Amino acid sequence: MNIIEFIAQRDGMQRAENLYHQIYDKIETIPFMPYRFRQNLDANDKHIRDLIYKGYKIPFRIHDDSIEILGIYKENLWIKD
Repeated sequence: MNIIEFIAQRDGMQRAENLYHQIYDKIETIPFMPYRFRQNLDANDKHIRDLIYKGYKIPFRIHDDSIEILGIYKENLWIKD
């Protein structure tokens, strides 16, 4: 299941697509200051951070030249992207 399907189950397809684009717009700003986000509490890795957006937790890994979204979850439901 991908992110849009997960959100669509809760909020409907149009809202899911809108939220998906909002999340990726937010993620695009990360390469400029990725370490400003809190370190993921579950991973013992300084390169894994969390974006909290509209109640969703979006863990991501910082690479030298890119950001990798690891998944998205809400209410303890992990959906790997």
